[in-house]
Amino acid sequence: MQTGLTGRWRGIDRPALAGGWRADTITDLANWDAQVDLSLWSEPQRRASQEAGAAPLAAATRLELAGAREIRASVTAGRMAGHFPVLTGALHRGAGLGLTTALLVAAQGFLRGLLSAAVRLGQAGALEARRSARALAPTRVDMARPPAPGTLPQGFSPMTDIALMRPHAARLFVN
Repeated sequence: MQTGLTGRWRGIDRPALAGGWRADTITDLANWDAQVDLSLWSEPQRRASQEAGAAPLAAATRLELAGAREIRASVTAGRMAGHFPVLTGALHRGAGLGLTTALLVAAQGFLRGLLSAAVRLGQAGALEARRSARALAPTRVDMARPPAPGTLPQGFSPMTDIALMRPHAARLFVN
């Protein structure tokens, strides 16, 4: 769990989310989204990130969250790929969350997903997962510290990257 937060999330999702949150205009957001797209070297990873971004964007648009309609129009028109962490940052800002809070909420969501998968795969029991979550509280607080403006996503998580390259039929928990 620690590796997931300090590797994948800290190096890729955290700066991508922060850049999305910091984008002041739709053009800035589209440019940042393009930078994030370039940092995702695996086509399945890029596609999965875009697919993951579509649901919260649709919900935010229906809820009339600030900026959501314009972002959705840009994604629909193909001016943006619509990567999940980038959209998450922009939508959290539109909901009125500060950057630190947005990062903390996203880190918690990422950790919850990892722990849930560990329980479903029989790698941890429910109580062990809760203990792990509690033990990782300082790490989540550290992850909520915003990266410097302009920090590009970078990182390599071999297990995740290799798993994403496997055919859909061979993967578990495909949405």
